[in-house]
Order: sequence, then C-alpha cells, then structure tokens
Amino acid sequence: MPAPSEPAVLPDRAVVHVPPKLLSVAATRAKPAVLGTNPTLLGLLQALRRRWLLAFSLGVVAAAAVVGGLYFFAKTTYTSRTLLHVASSRPIVLENVERGADFGNYQRNQIALIKSRLVINSALRDPKVASLPVVQAKVDPVVWLEREIMVDFNTAPEIMRIAMTGEDPEDLRLLVDAVREAYVKEIVYKESNQRKQRLTNLRKFHSVYNERLQQRKKVFEALALDAGSTDPRTLEYSYKLDLSQIHAIQGDIVKVKSDRYRAEIELKLAKTKGGAEMPRVPDSVVEDALRNKTEHKLLFDTMKNLEDDIEKLKVTRPELVEAKDKSYTQMVNAYEAKKKELAKLIEKSGPKVAKEIQALVSAQARSSLELVANHVELLKEWEDVLDKEFRKRTDGLDKARKDKINVEGMRDDIAKDEEIVKKFSAQISAMEIEQEAPERVTLLEEAFTIKDTDSRIRQMGMAGGGVFVVIVFGVALLEFRKRRVNTVDEVIRGLDLRLMGTLPALPSWARRRMGGGGSAREMYWESLLTESVDAARTMLLHAARLESHQVVMVCSAVGGEGKTMLSCHLAVSLARAGFRTLLVDCDLRRPSVHKLFGLDSSPGYSEVLRGELDAVEAAQPGPLEGLWIVPAGYADSAAYQALAQHRSKEIFKQLKGQFDFILVDSAPVLPVADSLLIAQSVDSVVISILRDVSRLPTVYAAYECLAALRVPILGAVVNGTAGDHYNTRYSYGYDGRTATVLEPSVDEAASVPE
Repeated sequence: MPAPSEPAVLPDRAVVHVPPKLLSVAATRAKPAVLGTNPTLLGLLQALRRRWLLAFSLGVVAAAAVVGGLYFFAKTTYTSRTLLHVASSRPIVLENVERGADFGNYQRNQIALIKSRLVINSALRDPKVASLPVVQAKVDPVVWLEREIMVDFNTAPEIMRIAMTGEDPEDLRLLVDAVREAYVKEIVYKESNQRKQRLTNLRKFHSVYNERLQQRKKVFEALALDAGSTDPRTLEYSYKLDLSQIHAIQGDIVKVKSDRYRAEIELKLAKTKGGAEMPRVPDSVVEDALRNKTEHKLLFDTMKNLEDDIEKLKVTRPELVEAKDKSYTQMVNAYEAKKKELAKLIEKSGPKVAKEIQALVSAQARSSLELVANHVELLKEWEDVLDKEFRKRTDGLDKARKDKINVEGMRDDIAKDEEIVKKFSAQISAMEIEQEAPERVTLLEEAFTIKDTDSRIRQMGMAGGGVFVVIVFGVALLEFRKRRVNTVDEVIRGLDLRLMGTLPALPSWARRRMGGGGSAREMYWESLLTESVDAARTMLLHAARLESHQVVMVCSAVGGEGKTMLSCHLAVSLARAGFRTLLVDCDLRRPSVHKLFGLDSSPGYSEVLRGELDAVEAAQPGPLEGLWIVPAGYADSAAYQALAQHRSKEIFKQLKGQFDFILVDSAPVLPVADSLLIAQSVDSVVISILRDVSRLPTVYAAYECLAALRVPILGAVVNGTAGDHYNTRYSYGYDGRTATVLEPSVDEAASVPE
C-alpha cells in the first residue's frame, strides 16, 4: 500500500473540558429503575411481540392436548334437577295482611335454608338415601351433600332450581328428590304452621285487650259522674274559672298583708314617739309661729322690705355699697335695729309659744295612735277571712284538677284500647280467610336427569383456554425477565446513556439486495441506512471537535449485538466524508471485519502485538478511498500477553500521526477482558445495542465496567430500531452517490432483526 500522507487536521478542533456525562463514574450511580424485574402489562406485551409465534404455537399445542385428554378420558357426568315455583309475594285470598319482605332477600334466604344442616340432615335420614353407596362412602355426608347440591334462580326470578351433578343418574335423582322433600317438610310446611300459630296468638291477645277495655269504660263512667261532666271543654272551663278566682283571692291576701305590715310599722313608730320626751321646739318654728300672729306681722314685713332694699342696692348701685353711702348705711342700721327688736320679742314670747306648740303636737299624736291601732285590727280580721276562702277554693281546685286528669287519661286509654282491639279484629278476620290461600312454594317439576354435554364442552373450553393463556403468559414472562431492549427511551432515560444514533431494522430481502442498485424500494432502504449511519458519524465528529477523540472503540456487552457492523459502517461513513480512517479489528477471538470487506485475515493486529511488523504495514486498503483496514490476524498466547501488557497504547499512539480517525472493533465487554484492556488505550468508547437482542442488565453491567475504568463513553447506537423513529413523511431519496454496503457475517447476521 502507498505510505500514508500527513494526517488531515480535524475541522474546528478545540481543547475544552469533556462534558461530565462522558466521564461517568460507577461509584456515584444508582441502579436504574428500568432494571427492575416486576412485570408490567406493557412490558409483557413487548416481550410477547418478540416470541409471539413460539408462545402461540406452544399454547395451541398444549390447549389441544388438554382438550383431547378431557374428551377421551374424562367421565360422562349427569345433572339431576327439580324445579319449584316461589311466588314473589305470598298468595292471598282477600288482602295481604302480612308485611312482605324484599323478594331478593327472600330468595337468598331460601337458598341458605335448602343448604342448611336442618334440611340436609332431614334428607339423609331417608332410608333410600342413607343406603346409597355414594353416601355411605363419605366420611361426612352432610358436608359433602351441602357442597354438592346446587340451588339458584337462574331459570327465572320465581323458579328455584335444585340440582346436583355426578356420574350415577339414579342416585342423583334420589338425592335431589330427598332434598326437595326435606325442604318442603322442614321449611315450607313450618311456615304454614307458624301462620296458624299466629292466628291463635292474635285471638288470645284480642280477648285480653277487649276485657281490659270494658273495665276501663266502667271506671270512666264513675269518674265522669263524680266530676259532674264528661265534656272536656266544660271541665276545662270550670277549672279555669276556679283558678282565676283563686288568683284574685291570692292577690287580695297579698295586698291586705302588705297594708297590715305597713300599719303595724306606723303603730310601732307612733308608740315610740308617744313614750319619748317631747323635744325642744326649734327657734325657727317659734319664729314662724310669731310671724303668723297679727300683732307681730308689721315687724316681720318691715324687716323683709329692708332686706330686699339692701339686696337691690347691692345689685343696682354697688358703688354706693363700696363707698358706704349714707342712704345705704341708714338702711343697714334700720335693719339691724329691727333684728334686735325681733330677738327681744322671741326672748319674751318664745317660751309661751313653744309650750302651745308642744301641747298641740301631743294631742295630735294620741289621736293618730288610736286610728292606726283600729286600722291594724280591721286588716287582721279581713286577712283571716281571705285565708279561709283561699284554702277552701284551693282544695276544690285540686279535686277538679284530679278529676279532669283522670277523665282525660282514662278517655285516652280507652281510645288506644279500642284502636288495638279493632286492629286485632281486622287481623283475625283477614287471617281466617287467608288460611285457605295456597302455599308460597309449590312443586313445578319432578326431578329428572340429563347428560351434562354442555358442561363437558364448557369445561374443555375453559381448560384449553386456561392452558393457552398460561402458556402465552409464561413465555411472555420468561422473555420479559430477560429484560431485552425494547425502545430507545429505555436506553436514554432508563440507563442514562447518551444516544449517538439509531440504525433501522432492515428487512432480510433488503440486506441481501443492497449495493447492487435495483428498485426504488431497495434504494429507499439503502438510503435510510446510509443517512442513519451518517447521523451517528455527525455525533462522533461533534465530540471530536470538543475533545481529541481520535481513537474510538466500538464495543457491545455480549456477542451478536451489531458492534462489527456498526464499526464498519462508521468507518465507511467517515472515509466517504473525506477523513483518513483506519478500522482495526481487535476482536481477536472471533474476527469478522476481513470477511465483510473480502480481505485476508493476516497479517493483522495480532502480528503487530507480537512485534512481527509495523502497524502501518499491517493496514490494507479498503473499498473506498481514505479507508484502511487492519484485520485481526492470527491470535495466540503471545498476542494476548502483549495485549495484557498494554501494547495497544503504543500502537495507537503511532497510528494517530497517520490517520484522522481510528475505529477499533473490539470483543464483547463481559465475556472476555480484551475490550477492557483496549479501552484503556483509546480516547472514547461507543456502545452498540441491538433492539430485541441486547439485555438491559448486561448493557448496564458493561457500562459500569467501562465507567469504573474511567473510560470516556461517547454514548450508544441502537441497531434495529423501528416505529416512530422512522415513521415520517420525509423522503429518504437516493441521490446517486456510491455507497458501500456491507454484507453481515454469519454471527452478525443472526442477530440483525428482520
């Protein structure tokens, strides 16, 4: 091959920090919830989509086997039944005197009564039933018959069916007849007897209440005679009249007592004053008495006139008062002279006037004391009269009230007893007529036995359907537990992996016919694949511009997940974009790159590891200009030993100066350690995931292994996607450019979905 020229400079390359998502560290990651094994309906349906043919085939075969086995080996069963008519309400002749219960509750009660131990034991006491071998073979015949007997109203709401299923038709008929007869005997006839007993009880109660009614009427007549009337309005009016008179008397008593208390107080005060020493008459009283005498009137009038003139002068001529004018001084002197004259008069005539006043007061006090004493005695006598009248009328009112209460109470009691007696009479009359009514439960159809063909077919259908559902569910569950990748969303959100691109799921015919032109349909699929690879290439170039990701390893968790196809298509896409690209097959255990490009398997990377030739010399030209390929070569223990000693780092360092990009197709991460050794020598890693093949736990484990080594992970490419990723009206037209289409190897082709 010609010597490689100087490496082309990557466009817009800048040295920046790698985004945090590219340097994932396992120590800080929690286990994704998408790895959970709890099945969901959507997960089971997606799992069934991958194995629907196997699930349906196994289900049909198993269901057919079960149905065939039941058809040939299951014993023929018979069903014996008898029908009873159960009226929705008890039959009546005249009118329904019994309160009817809810018919639904009545139906449930009858079903429970038929299956009760009372009826079952009664049926088993029949000698014909007790001698049946099927009954004698049971440890507890009561429990067995209670479980086997069937009672329902499925035929019609008023038709009760008693049935039993088994293998001996005659035994079934005897058992059903015995249960029906026991039910009629123990339940239906007992209800009739209960109605007769109720009629007897009603007659007894009617006699008791009627006798009590007659006794109360006699007592009522005696009370009415004593009260004077049986009319409640008359008794009420008389009672109110007596009550109002009592209230009036009570008011008079209160008033008389109040007057007596006041008169007694006045009498005590008068006596107290009469026995005490007469007080000295005040000078003012004596002066008033002298003023009223005619001979002294002129003196008092003169003093009053002088006093008024002085006051008037003080108001009208205050300056004269202040200056002590002669006129003012004369008036003051005249007033003082009259005042001295009045004092002499009082001193001279005062004692006499005071004695006259004291004598008059004493006479008036004695007269007033006698009047008050007489008034007190009269009030006491009137109070005694009113008290006697109050007690008399109160006693009469108590008797009237008791008579009124007794009459009214007795009248109410008589009315209640009359109502009860009427009801008893009506009930007795109606029930005497209703005794002739037919029973509520009557026999409609004797027991007969039929072959249970429909039940057998139904059992076979249910068994076959059940087996089919179980098989399909089991296959879906087993497939679900493998946790295969269903959607791109599980990779992005579930595993928290960056999506670099998706590759479509090509039909098998499209993979066989690609690369040779052909119809527009074939060119559509070819163009679709090319555009998808170019999209992943764009993401790779973007990462290379951010950071020097020149050596990129393509790996997968396990084998058969499309890593070789992805690395080859990316290499072709880079070369087609004008980049000098080297594809190195580092899958030394199962190499396949040389088969895809039709090259010799050696010399290759194994020889370079052993130092037998230079890495550039091992590169073989590819089908496109700018593409070189290093096959895997012949791997032996020396090559693996050199790989473990990290010879790859020196080799890739040498090749970086010759190529723009170096793509490394590595072995699966989990089965062998080769990829983990090589990953420590590359710039970044791309994980290949194959939809419906790759398993989420294994992809996660591979991711964690790489992250633990602090290997930058660019992201993941999902192969075999379908659905909404390519369900678009946008046309993937073929532009005539030459595209290199690779045929998958045997191992890779086996894993590519149709």
